Amino acid sequence: MVNLIHVLKSATVVALSACLACAAKTAHGSEIKKLSTSAIVAMRAIQGLAVSPAGDRVVFVVNEPYPDAQSKEAANTELWIASVDGKSQRRLTESAGTDASPAWNPAGAGIAFLSSRSGASGNQLFWIDPDSGVLRQLTRHEGGTSSFAWSPDGKQIAYLGLEPLGQAARAKRDMGDDEMVFTLSDDLQHAAPQKLWLLDVASGNVRQLPTGHYHVFSVTWSPDGRQLLLAVTDEANMDHEWTRSKLAVLPLSGGEPRIVCRTQGRVLKPKWRPGSRAISFLMSSADGREAAASSLYTCNEEGGQALNLTEGVLATVQGYSWLPDGQALILSVVEKNERYLAHFNASTRAIRRISNRPQIASQDPSLSADGKVLAISLESPSTPPDLWAGPVSGTLRQISRLNPELESFRYGETEDVEWKAPDGLTINGVLVKPAGYQSGRRYPLIVQVHGGPESVELNGFQINWAQFFAAHDYAVFLPNFRGSVGRGVQYTVINNRDFGGKDFQDILSGVDYLVQKGIADPDRLGIGGWSYGGFMSAWAVTQTQRFKAAVVGVGVSNWFSLMGQTPVPLWTVQVHFEEWPGDNPSAFRKNSPIEFVNNVKTPTLWLHGEVDPMIALSQSREFFRALQHLKVPSELVVYPREGHGLREPVHRKRAYDRILAWYDRYVKSGL
Repeated sequence: MVNLIHVLKSATVVALSACLACAAKTAHGSEIKKLSTSAIVAMRAIQGLAVSPAGDRVVFVVNEPYPDAQSKEAANTELWIASVDGKSQRRLTESAGTDASPAWNPAGAGIAFLSSRSGASGNQLFWIDPDSGVLRQLTRHEGGTSSFAWSPDGKQIAYLGLEPLGQAARAKRDMGDDEMVFTLSDDLQHAAPQKLWLLDVASGNVRQLPTGHYHVFSVTWSPDGRQLLLAVTDEANMDHEWTRSKLAVLPLSGGEPRIVCRTQGRVLKPKWRPGSRAISFLMSSADGREAAASSLYTCNEEGGQALNLTEGVLATVQGYSWLPDGQALILSVVEKNERYLAHFNASTRAIRRISNRPQIASQDPSLSADGKVLAISLESPSTPPDLWAGPVSGTLRQISRLNPELESFRYGETEDVEWKAPDGLTINGVLVKPAGYQSGRRYPLIVQVHGGPESVELNGFQINWAQFFAAHDYAVFLPNFRGSVGRGVQYTVINNRDFGGKDFQDILSGVDYLVQKGIADPDRLGIGGWSYGGFMSAWAVTQTQRFKAAVVGVGVSNWFSLMGQTPVPLWTVQVHFEEWPGDNPSAFRKNSPIEFVNNVKTPTLWLHGEVDPMIALSQSREFFRALQHLKVPSELVVYPREGHGLREPVHRKRAYDRILAWYDRYVKSGL
């Protein structure tokens, strides 16, 4: 299943931490600090950024982790502001709750953002003057707002929210007359469609714009301020957003949305192309069979055919910003184990890398109004993500230093690795060596399988999984098996209909490669992962006894039954199995670990969020009960209030403790 996280690295980021001794001694007696779980959980991260129109400042979102005593409280994020020259940096907001999605007024008059701070009902729009700190609440929309966009002149804001309940609907709800009539893709949230609203910033007046029956999940203004570009679906659910996205234009002069451009599959990040009536967006390829929206498209006319500008590129586009001339863009590109910034010419299709190795870029670059200043979050294998900014055509400088305490730990060296699968396909991945690695010594190896499967492991700051295990004398293998992104469309879709087939052989052959290199001890192997990585770990113990222990985080054990539980059945069929379970039950059962559970001898630890909306807890219970019946060493640990990934600090620490103890008991001993 998808890694939410997003997704997308949510399931990985959410995974795990543990309380361990923090010091060791080198051969010369000097102290080495060992990465601690407290340090991992306390790490601050950038969760969004925006360059000012003038290009002199950057506003960015920083998560501020709560202490254990506040573990159950909602996550806290704050706005920070820094000068591009690096001379000043300060916290802009300070309030319990989330401050997120900052956007500068195009005229330079302050910053709008979403906040769930005390006194606000759900997420509401606020405005702040970055110089004086004056704060003003802009909306009091019933049910809150989800996203917004400034008009080009800075006088209006278009935002998305639910329609307030009418008097009759309120009366029915209050008396308990609230039955839900489901459609195929509805889940227990049974969400109402989001609608579009227009706010006049000066007067505070709000009016609803007509969107017909559509559910709207994205809005962008045209450069001339006369039209809005909307991403819409016919139903208000995740499944339709991932498989049935449409693009529509709404004139502010009146009328309802007109569908523009023929789209297929998943559509993300629609924008107007500068200097033209054309639009651009990221979309899945392969006739909608690709799970990831990995290619950059443009469309020039109403009802026109979308043109794939990156067709044939053996990489994945995850973010982009147009330069003002409308001829070139700055892309965020994943290629194998890297994500880098690139200059892209829309006419010649030439891609030129502009960020340096070994830096890993975040997904969404931000540009000043004139396209001359860029801001991005960058990390490396030994340094956590921080804000960098500077001229597009020059050298970026580091602006923030959010986690100085993480600079004192010793990290395992990382290495890009490639090997041949049994069918001859070249597979790539990342090896993280134990901290203090000694050449010629074999180490216990943990195979950490990413989610998705349409995700990727990057050779960046792997603190949440790999570096934690590396701090405790494990080598960690992060395979980007077929089905991963970063190698082009065909590499991703080749995994459809074959979960646990050749992708599993990719992983096993990678383990063989590391054994042959003299790094991995073949008698001390473990495997673990979250989401699809959890499925692969459950699958592994039914297919081989090579692994001494397995850790299954929110994994799938039964694809057939999951189709009656998942909120994305259309997506699961369209981009994974390509048929329905009732039409071909064997297609789902042949890939389900539960069908082969009697083969299991490997000690297996299952972890699951109690209210996971993507993979139901029953998936873990079903497999765990079978293991208990078979008397296989096994545990199932459920975390209250948690969803598809662990977020509460205490839960994360306990999970780290438990996982490390599991591997130490069964893998390090080699029994």
